[in-house]
Amino acid sequence: MLRKRKSAAQAAAQEALDAHRDDLQRKQLTEIGILDEYAGTVEVMPEEEVRAAVQKVVESLRSQGDSKPGSVMKELFKSGGALDKQSVEKAEVAKIVQETIKPGAEVEKTNSQDLARSNSATTNPTESS
Repeated sequence: MLRKRKSAAQAAAQEALDAHRDDLQRKQLTEIGILDEYAGTVEVMPEEEVRAAVQKVVESLRSQGDSKPGSVMKELFKSGGALDKQSVEKAEVAKIVQETIKPGAEVEKTNSQDLARSNSATTNPTESS
C-alpha cells in the first residue's frame, strides 16, 4: 500500500514539475519523504516464513485435491489464515505461491504420464515384426 501511494506521489510530483508548479511539487516530495520514513519502520515478514506458510497451505490443499493459486492465496489471507494481518507484499506472496505450486504440478504431471506409459507398456505390449 505504501509503495502504491509513493508511486502516485512521484507521478504527481512529476506532473507538478511539468506544469511549473513548484509548490505542488514540494508538497509531493515532502509526502514521498514521509512515506519513505514510515515504510522503513514497518517490519515485513521474512521471506523464509512466507515460503513455509505457503508450503504448508499448498500441501494441505493438495491433500484435498485443490492447489490452484487463487485457492492458496484465499486460504493464506483469510481471517485467521497464516498471513492474515501480516505485513507482506501480496505480489511477492503470489510469486512464491506460483513457484511452490509449479514444481509440484510438474512432478504430478510427470508421474501421471510415467504411470500411463507404464500401464500401456504392460497392458498393450508393442509387437515387433
